[in-house]
Amino acid sequence: NAEYMGHDLTVESQLLPPTSDARACQRLCKKVAECTHWTLNIDEKKCILKNSAEGRQIVKKNAVSGPKECPSCFEENVDYFHEDLKKIQGITEAQKCLELCKDEEGCKAWTLNKVDNKCILKKGITGKKKSRVSAVSGLRDC
Repeated sequence: NAEYMGHDLTVESQLLPPTSDARACQRLCKKVAECTHWTLNIDEKKCILKNSAEGRQIVKKNAVSGPKECPSCFEENVDYFHEDLKKIQGITEAQKCLELCKDEEGCKAWTLNKVDNKCILKKGITGKKKSRVSAVSGLRDC
C-alpha cells in the first residue's frame, strides 16, 4: 500500500510490459542503472521505475513499492500486529511462513512467533509494527 510519488524514469517505464508481479517489477529495476526504487500499480498492471525513494506515501490501496535490492525479506524482532487472516501452528522457520503467505489468497504479510511456533498470516499492515524479540515478520512479495 505504498507508492513513491514522482522521480519516474519515464522512457524505461513506458516500454515495460504490463505486469501485476512485484518481483518482475523489481527485476526490471535491477536492469536499469538509474533505477533505485519502483512502484507497481496493481490495478493498471503498470511498473514505474524510480530514481529516488523521496515521496514515499502510504495512500494507494493497490500499489506495491520497493528498492532495487532488498537487504532482507525478514524483519527480525518485529511483530506486525492486527489484521490477522489465519494462524498456523507448528511453523518454526520464517521461510516456511513466507511460503504459506504466498499460497494463501488475500495474504499481504506475515509474522512468525518463534516462541509458540505459530505463523500468523496478515491481510495487510497499516503501519502497525511492534518490537518483539520472539518474532520475525515480512511482506508476501519481498
